Amino acid sequence: AAAIVLDAPGAGEGDEIHIGSTSTGARSAPDLAASAARAVERANATPRQRTGLARQVLDRALPLVYGDQAALNDAGIPAVALARRAEAPLGATTSWTSDRMAIAGASAQNLLGAIDAGDTPPDPTTALVFGERAIEGAILRAAALLLLLPVIVGAIDMVAALRRARAPLRSAARRGMRLLVAVVVGAIGGRVVALTGIIPGAAAGNPALPSEVPLDATALLVLMLGFGAGGLTWYLMSRDAPAPAPRRVRLVAIVAWTAGLMIVLWFANPFAMVALLPFAHSLLLVTAARRGWQAAVLAAAAILPLAWLLLSGAAQTDLSVPGFSWYLLETSASGARGVVVPLLVAGLLALALLAAADLLRAAAPRVRGRAASART
Repeated sequence: AAAIVLDAPGAGEGDEIHIGSTSTGARSAPDLAASAARAVERANATPRQRTGLARQVLDRALPLVYGDQAALNDAGIPAVALARRAEAPLGATTSWTSDRMAIAGASAQNLLGAIDAGDTPPDPTTALVFGERAIEGAILRAAALLLLLPVIVGAIDMVAALRRARAPLRSAARRGMRLLVAVVVGAIGGRVVALTGIIPGAAAGNPALPSEVPLDATALLVLMLGFGAGGLTWYLMSRDAPAPAPRRVRLVAIVAWTAGLMIVLWFANPFAMVALLPFAHSLLLVTAARRGWQAAVLAAAAILPLAWLLLSGAAQTDLSVPGFSWYLLETSASGARGVVVPLLVAGLLALALLAAADLLRAAAPRVRGRAASART
């Protein structure tokens, strides 16, 4: 069995047909999508697919799917959407013409003919398409773990070295634990607010549409409550904390916590872990940075995946970057994106901010010293 979804068949311009085969999970129907591309070409139209390897990883790390093919692929039925627009929430209706409808109809008819002729697609899979080959999910998991291995080995080696040197690693590790507890408390606060109905909840288990989650006064109130609960927890738990450990010890503890969270994320969603690999590797290298510019370059490399995610998602949902950031927070608080993965990503981002604060605190005296020398 297979399903074909026609999405806004009379909209758009030109002869392009956008082919979507992803789901709200990590599965897709690449074989059916390939058959759909051939069917579109036979209809003298131009197929458009999101086939880049990095794009496929991002689509599975953070699904932003609004077509009906998503639910079918999640249910194990291979499905593909033939759309006259890119994957996005349905916007204002455009003027439809018979010519545009004919292109979509001919493409769907060609695909139906191929399926009826015996070109039956396999079930949805977690495989990624690279060129003409499909990389299976088990291979992807193994490759992702190998890419994470330097971070794990580096964290273990640095922790062992600090333990041999009798450095105050325990206090630095407890500092990271206090931060993660604060993240969990903030997430619980956001979840409680979501349950009150102040903000839109999940619709049939799926995230609300972006147009239903505006960045307004209610959003700012929810943000203040959630971050306020986490910040208050951090403050109360840090009041009687011992004196901070040296900067390198604190950074090593952050790397160790990061490696641990990345391992858990590998089990929960290896695609999200792969998307955050530049952050983990850059954080590991920051511990060896000797100059401020080196740390700045590594910090820029660490935030590139997040910047790409926010810019890409904002463009796809037709939101501003702050609006899309709030959309992610709201749909995570409502439970529409699960629990484990959003919590892990939030913990990793909090650790990144903690590392940035340590680096800035260490750089501040040098900057003030240079400014004083320039004045004299």
